[in-house]
Amino acid sequence: MGYSKNILLIFFLIITIIFSALIWDRLDLPFNNEHQIVGFYSANNVSHLNDIVGYILFILIPTIFFLFWLYFVEKKRINLFFNNIKFKDETSTIYNVEITYLFLVIGFLFFEFLSLDFQDHKVDYFHEGQRLSAAFNNKVYNSFFASSYITVGLFFEIIGPKLIWKIFNNESIGLIRFLDLSFLFFTKTILVILSYQIAKYSSFNYLIKNLFFLMLCFFCTKLLSYSEPKNLLDYRDIPILLTLVFFFSFINNWKRSYIYLILIGILFSFSYLWSVDRALVQNLFTFIIIFYLLINKKYKEIITLIFSISFSFLFIFFILGNEFSLFVNNTISTFVESSLINGIIHPIPFGGGSLKIDFLNINSIELNNTRATKTILAILFSIIISIYIFCFSNKINYNTKIFLFSLSIVSFFSYIYALGRTDYSHLREVFAYPLFFYLVLIFYLIINFFKFEKFKFLNSNYKLYKYSFYLLIIIFFSNHLNFSNIFSFKERLSKYSNLNDQHFIDDVDKKFINFSKEKFNSEKCVSLFSNDVALLYLIKKPSCTKYYFVYSVGSISNQKKMIKELSDSNYILIGGKIDKTIEIHKWTISLNEKYPLITKYLDKNFELYETIGDRKILKRKE
Repeated sequence: MGYSKNILLIFFLIITIIFSALIWDRLDLPFNNEHQIVGFYSANNVSHLNDIVGYILFILIPTIFFLFWLYFVEKKRINLFFNNIKFKDETSTIYNVEITYLFLVIGFLFFEFLSLDFQDHKVDYFHEGQRLSAAFNNKVYNSFFASSYITVGLFFEIIGPKLIWKIFNNESIGLIRFLDLSFLFFTKTILVILSYQIAKYSSFNYLIKNLFFLMLCFFCTKLLSYSEPKNLLDYRDIPILLTLVFFFSFINNWKRSYIYLILIGILFSFSYLWSVDRALVQNLFTFIIIFYLLINKKYKEIITLIFSISFSFLFIFFILGNEFSLFVNNTISTFVESSLINGIIHPIPFGGGSLKIDFLNINSIELNNTRATKTILAILFSIIISIYIFCFSNKINYNTKIFLFSLSIVSFFSYIYALGRTDYSHLREVFAYPLFFYLVLIFYLIINFFKFEKFKFLNSNYKLYKYSFYLLIIIFFSNHLNFSNIFSFKERLSKYSNLNDQHFIDDVDKKFINFSKEKFNSEKCVSLFSNDVALLYLIKKPSCTKYYFVYSVGSISNQKKMIKELSDSNYILIGGKIDKTIEIHKWTISLNEKYPLITKYLDKNFELYETIGDRKILKRKE
């Protein structure tokens, strides 16, 4: 493109982006709340579809403008993009990334994992409690969806905790935290493997290619921290990351591709058991892969992928047996209701938004607007740049183009997490993919700008470079190693996994839990009307209803089901730490406001029995 054309393009792109934001601000789709869910959307009589449609238009309008610009101004044919996206059997150059570097980096990550200090902070009654109590429910009732209304995923809430408890033959809060640390290590390992693939199939010489790999490893492993409560990437993204790995392996091993397509098909179905929202992103990206196969007229590969998906769902059907229909209904209910239950009205890009969430006394309107605007602009430009690269760039090889395009698509789809709940943590979790995109892009721009590939002396001294890279790996990845912790890992883990539950609770909680254990000793079950979900696990009583995680009960229909199941409950636990936090910081709506039918039922059928701290015990009236 000419210099003047570039200036005009940037100018008109800015105009279309501002125009898209104005359209989003003017959207006022009819508010349909047939399930009568009480949340921030219903409280403000605003449709959650405004955010979904607004986001899609904000990305789509500038992208369409850019395509029109290519066609009418640059005289590029529309099918040029599709021709360029077709598979090209390129060689990555004679140089390779040393496989020993890959294993060495993973080895350092493993020893970093062994070096970790186990966290002994007090239990998170809400997030950790969701899994602790679901797993305990499963232990008592020996069922999945029949005994628990699962809102994240079967593996996340039940199978994972049960599996780690079974392996260590012990039930403890410490083991749940160790499981999370293990998943974080596994996620870091997948990211390193993905980095290896990107670097290996790049078109650089030996020095640049291996340096590229180390730089990607250093960056991607910093996306996750073992000590941070929220990272730029969540380990629940494992199915999406694996799909990227398998897809990239597929395009680099076209003649031996069937195994990768089969694995992608398995992830398509089993990701619903892992995490429902991540399953949606994985499925949408899989449809993009199918479209890619169609462009390349690879009909056998499409059939292989579809058969893999079908047989995987059939396998799940046989595994779950009578609970398969409950799994389907549970999943559909989660998709339909989650935004209305958990959603926060998304701020308009460049504007202030319309809802104040007073969380931790932070002006979240301003902060979340800045984060949201930054993220969706990063996603938008990643898509536009990907299209531009396919149409114009000859300096980036085909494999890297495909990877960049895939990352931009995954970035676009992954923003549904933020649309589902626009708060700090969810906005933070969706920024890793566009960040990864720009890291790869910037590296290519720097290499091409300085033309390092043309310096002949960089193509020699392989032994010097090789040993230098070993030294760099040691420097980059050894700073978190603690040899004392490594050698004592087994002993420390044994001690940590056997810590009594009371180690993770304060004195007020101990008083309440000890009282409840004694009082409910003869009860078969106890019910919650509290967001302190961990209480069920701590008092060692299952929930009388499948709605142990009351926060996500949602619709009038589910409220009626919960009321019906409450007939077996003689005691109800209400209030607590999370509910008090809600009252102070207003990061969500109180249970009494959200569930008027349940509140009315409790007022009519139960009376106050005991108050300890911020918690109350209700007893069924005689």
